Amino acid sequence: KVIPGPDHMKEIAELVYENYKAHPTTIIQEIETDPALELTGTQAVNKTIVFNVEDLKQLINMTPYKYKFDKAAYDELVEMSVTISFIIIKARRCKAHL
Repeated sequence: KVIPGPDHMKEIAELVYENYKAHPTTIIQEIETDPALELTGTQAVNKTIVFNVEDLKQLINMTPYKYKFDKAAYDELVEMSVTISFIIIKARRCKAHL
Protein backbone atom coordinates (compact mmCIF):
# COMPACT_ATOMS: atom_id res chain seq x y z
CA LYS A 1 0.00 0.00 0.00
CA VAL A 2 1.26 3.50 -0.78
CA ILE A 3 0.02 6.42 1.29
CA PRO A 4 0.93 10.12 1.48
CA GLY A 5 3.83 10.88 3.80
CA PRO A 6 3.41 13.42 6.60
CA ASP A 7 4.76 16.34 4.53
CA HIS A 8 3.24 15.43 1.15
CA MET A 9 2.57 18.69 -0.71
CA LYS A 10 2.98 20.68 2.51
CA GLU A 11 3.94 23.87 0.65
CA ILE A 12 0.61 23.82 -1.20
CA ALA A 13 -1.29 23.03 2.00
CA GLU A 14 0.39 26.04 3.63
CA LEU A 15 -1.09 28.24 0.88
CA VAL A 16 -4.59 26.89 1.53
CA TYR A 17 -4.75 26.49 5.31
CA GLU A 18 -3.87 29.00 7.99
CA ASN A 19 -2.28 26.27 10.15
CA TYR A 20 -0.54 23.44 8.32
CA LYS A 21 -1.02 19.95 9.78
CA ALA A 22 0.98 16.96 8.64
CA HIS A 23 -0.96 14.11 7.00
CA PRO A 24 -2.00 11.78 9.83
CA THR A 25 -2.22 8.03 9.34
CA THR A 26 -3.00 5.01 11.45
CA ILE A 27 -2.62 2.43 8.68
CA ILE A 28 0.71 1.06 9.95
CA GLN A 29 -0.71 0.64 13.46
CA GLU A 30 -3.83 -1.02 12.03
CA ILE A 31 -1.70 -3.54 10.14
CA GLU A 32 0.49 -4.20 13.18
CA THR A 33 -2.56 -4.96 15.34
CA ASP A 34 -4.40 -7.05 12.73
CA PRO A 35 -3.79 -10.74 13.54
CA ALA A 36 -4.38 -11.65 9.88
CA LEU A 37 -1.55 -9.43 8.63
CA GLU A 38 2.19 -9.25 9.10
CA LEU A 39 3.97 -5.96 8.44
CA THR A 40 7.08 -6.83 6.41
CA GLY A 41 8.49 -3.35 5.93
CA THR A 42 8.00 0.33 5.25
CA GLN A 43 9.91 2.76 3.11
CA ALA A 44 9.66 6.54 3.06
CA VAL A 45 10.06 8.27 -0.29
CA ASN A 46 10.63 12.03 -0.13
CA LYS A 47 11.62 14.43 -2.86
CA THR A 48 11.41 18.15 -3.45
CA ILE A 49 10.44 19.17 -6.97
CA VAL A 50 10.48 22.68 -8.43
CA PHE A 51 7.25 23.30 -10.37
CA ASN A 52 6.80 26.11 -12.86
CA VAL A 53 3.45 27.91 -12.62
CA GLU A 54 1.71 25.90 -15.33
CA ASP A 55 2.78 22.52 -13.89
CA LEU A 56 1.99 23.68 -10.35
CA LYS A 57 -1.57 24.56 -11.37
CA GLN A 58 -1.94 21.18 -13.08
CA LEU A 59 -0.70 19.45 -9.92
CA ILE A 60 -3.16 21.39 -7.76
CA ASN A 61 -6.00 20.63 -10.17
CA MET A 62 -5.44 16.89 -9.62
CA THR A 63 -5.99 17.21 -5.87
CA PRO A 64 -8.73 18.25 -3.44
CA TYR A 65 -6.72 21.45 -2.86
CA LYS A 66 -8.24 22.69 -6.12
CA TYR A 67 -11.54 23.26 -4.32
CA LYS A 68 -9.99 25.01 -1.34
CA PHE A 69 -7.84 27.59 -3.15
CA ASP A 70 -8.83 31.22 -3.05
CA LYS A 71 -9.12 32.30 -6.71
CA ALA A 72 -6.84 35.32 -6.22
CA ALA A 73 -4.17 33.18 -4.54
CA TYR A 74 -4.45 30.58 -7.33
CA ASP A 75 -4.07 33.27 -10.00
CA GLU A 76 -0.98 34.66 -8.23
CA LEU A 77 0.94 31.37 -7.97
CA VAL A 78 4.62 31.50 -8.82
CA GLU A 79 7.25 28.83 -9.43
CA MET A 80 7.88 26.94 -6.21
CA SER A 81 9.39 23.84 -4.65
CA VAL A 82 6.92 21.22 -3.45
CA THR A 83 7.62 18.25 -1.20
CA ILE A 84 6.44 14.95 -2.63
CA SER A 85 6.30 12.39 0.17
CA PHE A 86 4.99 8.82 0.27
CA ILE A 87 5.23 5.82 2.56
CA ILE A 88 5.35 2.39 0.98
CA ILE A 89 3.89 -0.21 3.32
CA LYS A 90 4.59 -3.87 2.72
CA ALA A 91 2.49 -6.52 4.47
CA ARG A 92 1.33 -10.06 3.89
CA ARG A 93 -1.38 -12.34 5.16
CA CYS A 94 -0.30 -14.55 8.04
CA LYS A 95 -0.20 -18.23 7.10
CA ALA A 96 -2.68 -19.04 9.86
CA HIS A 97 -5.26 -16.83 8.09
CA LEU A 98 -4.87 -18.14 4.53
